[in-house]
Amino acid sequence: MPKPVNADGTPLPPENHDGPPDIPTVQGAGPDDSELSPLHFPPAEPFESEDEADIPSATMAASEPHHTDRGTVAAITTARKKKYSGKKKESNLLSRQPSRFTKKQTIGTGKRVFVERKIVKYRVPVDTPGYAVLQLYQSDKFRFYGTVVGKPPNSKLYKVQLDLLPSDCNEILVVRKDITVLAKGEEETAYDPQHDAVIEECEVTEQPQAKKPSDHIGDSYKAFSLLDTELQALATNFKLKYGDGDNDELMWKILSETEQITVCPMETEQASNPIPDKPFTDDIPWDKDPNKVDYNTILFEKFFPSVVGKARVLDEYLSHDSTNPEQPNVWKSRIEKDNIKFHRPDAEDPDALLKICLTLMVTAVLEVHKGVAGLWRRGNSSGMKEFPNYGQYIPKDYFKAFLHGFPYLWADRKYWDVNRAELPFDFLAPFIGEYNGLRTQVLRVIYLVLDESMSGWRPKTSKRGGLPHISHEPRKPIPLGTMICNAVECTTGIFVHHDLVDSSNEQWKKKYSLPPVTSHLPRKEEISYHCAEVLRQCEESKVIDGGWVGGDAWFGSVESCVELKKRCNVYSTFIIKQNLNYFPMQVRSGAMFIQVSL
Repeated sequence: MPKPVNADGTPLPPENHDGPPDIPTVQGAGPDDSELSPLHFPPAEPFESEDEADIPSATMAASEPHHTDRGTVAAITTARKKKYSGKKKESNLLSRQPSRFTKKQTIGTGKRVFVERKIVKYRVPVDTPGYAVLQLYQSDKFRFYGTVVGKPPNSKLYKVQLDLLPSDCNEILVVRKDITVLAKGEEETAYDPQHDAVIEECEVTEQPQAKKPSDHIGDSYKAFSLLDTELQALATNFKLKYGDGDNDELMWKILSETEQITVCPMETEQASNPIPDKPFTDDIPWDKDPNKVDYNTILFEKFFPSVVGKARVLDEYLSHDSTNPEQPNVWKSRIEKDNIKFHRPDAEDPDALLKICLTLMVTAVLEVHKGVAGLWRRGNSSGMKEFPNYGQYIPKDYFKAFLHGFPYLWADRKYWDVNRAELPFDFLAPFIGEYNGLRTQVLRVIYLVLDESMSGWRPKTSKRGGLPHISHEPRKPIPLGTMICNAVECTTGIFVHHDLVDSSNEQWKKKYSLPPVTSHLPRKEEISYHCAEVLRQCEESKVIDGGWVGGDAWFGSVESCVELKKRCNVYSTFIIKQNLNYFPMQVRSGAMFIQVSL
């Protein structure tokens, strides 16, 4: 049998049968398995260090098995661990990508920050020199850098002084989520270097507490839940402890299924102090036959903001020369060509054409049509009604011109040439204010119900579709648009007050939020966001003393009931679901479940 040799011709060392073999072999069951044919594995490529070069190459002797038989392999190899266990190559370290998460920075007075133009443009009044500076930077992603100069006590807003704005109008109030704090020495670039990269928002550092406060409310729930099931079902009261003092507790009465609230304190007060039952302050004529009452005149005299002189304002707006090249007056040449004039000084009512357009806009909701042009068709339609034929009242071009200028009739003239996509909700404030004021003059509000409505608007080419703020409410038929908090007088079903839901920056500036107001709750908490809305609606609707306010779960809480009675002397009824402060929802739900189970 030939002896196995190395690559240089030297013989391999003899086998040591006293221990494990130094050379792996392959045992085959071939025709002559007594002979072993040598196989040699050449050395690997040169190693990258001298230490690794000392590792010997592996050598193996094997016999050739028959092609119809199987064989077993017993091999011992030397693993080259040092190649992967040593320090990494410098090139690998340099090629590693930086982490996509940056260190969060805390906010504080004197910190350098930036606010994007999409936020700043709604914080700067349009009639100030600062707004002219905004027009120099058209991209909403442009960063306005500045310094945090303070924060009103107990407020959600921070006061930021911006570098690029004039000194007399360079301070804005911004909520925390719209501010990005810079790290020390960080470069102040005009735009995000990575453009679409997500910028991690910073967090406000809370002051560390020396001692964790006791959870008295949680302990109260826990103590009740440890009672026997039968005792929980029969419980008639629940003591809710909220503080460290002996008297820091509320006693809630639990009604059984057979008990009902039969005494109404509001009715008791009205028995001794009767309230007028007429919902109107004036005698407004009404009849089922619309031909007997001029409801159009009643609309403009009692319920709609005054249009006296507005036809002249509409003509001025449509014919004025725009000072903004990005917002040209597209109707100027058209009204000059077609001689469109709304103001008729020689007529009995100089604003008659404007009133006709407003009336047609209201009645259009009762017509089935496709676009404005369909309202001017006449004759038989494909349905049960004839086409509206609005041409018998006013030309179509007049109505289109009216639609273009109508939003500006009550607005300040400083907004006439502002880009429509950058108009704030303050643009509509005069109209809504006059609208709300007229309703409270006509209606005597005794019973008021609060709710929200949505003016649906689905953007197609931009994030907000030209609105200063867009709300999302999944429960609404159209979940996107402008949300409005409404107050309705219950006897007539007429809207009394509207409050547009703006961005959080503007909402926190409203009454009871800025400056914060202390509530009448036992722990003297600040009035919360939803309770502030309830109080504003009640006050602006002028609910009489001893009246009543109700609403759904968004408005409802113990706080809302307490503040309405303390501040307005108004009774209330609310559904409570999420605003659970001081309300024992866990106890009541558990007791009801146990009663049904038993």
